[in-house]
Amino acid sequence: MRAGAACLTIWEVYGQAAWFAERGPVDATVLVAVIASGTALAISLVTFAMNLWAASRSRRAQVLDLVARYRDPLLWASFDLRNRLYSIVENDALRKYYRRGGQDWDYALNYTLFLVSQYLSWVEILRRGIQFLDLGEDARNRQLIELIYEITRTFATSKLDGAALRLERGEQRAIGELMSSATGTRDDPYGCIGYATFCTRLQNDEQFTTWLQRARTGIEDLAKRETPRTHQLVILQHRLTDLIDFLDPDAVRFPSRLRDRLTLPPPPEDTGES
Repeated sequence: MRAGAACLTIWEVYGQAAWFAERGPVDATVLVAVIASGTALAISLVTFAMNLWAASRSRRAQVLDLVARYRDPLLWASFDLRNRLYSIVENDALRKYYRRGGQDWDYALNYTLFLVSQYLSWVEILRRGIQFLDLGEDARNRQLIELIYEITRTFATSKLDGAALRLERGEQRAIGELMSSATGTRDDPYGCIGYATFCTRLQNDEQFTTWLQRARTGIEDLAKRETPRTHQLVILQHRLTDLIDFLDPDAVRFPSRLRDRLTLPPPPEDTGES
């Protein structure tokens, strides 16, 4: 209830007191009791309204603080993955390393896998922090969630041509969870493991390797293709760029010249077969 409603209520009580007074002598104690009860009611209602307002402000501040805390890590992870996809499609980077073989290919494979996993980690960390918070009516909060959802959906869909990096939603969350580590601090309870730790776990942690197997196979498949310009990779790159534009709208961290968008491949030819 708003404070204005409380003010209306108290004036109604005072009006009742005046109505009694106009109709003859009134016991002073009765009049004082009526006025006091009205005043107490109004104070209670105003206090309730102010508490609701303060709680709403507090929830909004919590959301803004959480988003601000994880904005830069999510921005960097998005930018790194976006650049990798651009290099895979535009420069045929994976296939070049695949042909070289040896350590060059091992690095290209593992680092690409790391960049996918790193992005999923920061999304999962943000989700953990935000799931119990009320996003309220802030349009930017909703837009952030929508942008992340579109990337999640692009990873998960089987309807796009050449969906080599297809990961179900549960797989995305599992990889994000495995990539996250407790920091032991109150302000930032979770962080993402680094590349060295990632490579060590690939070699020594069977559960970790199992969850990453589908993504690893997809990257290997991309390296063997004559052309890696698939609808899935291009749309992923576009949606990651959308997220970067949202998180860094003034291009303070990453200049606009580093945000080129890939062109979609031509539609498949109609062979006339039914």
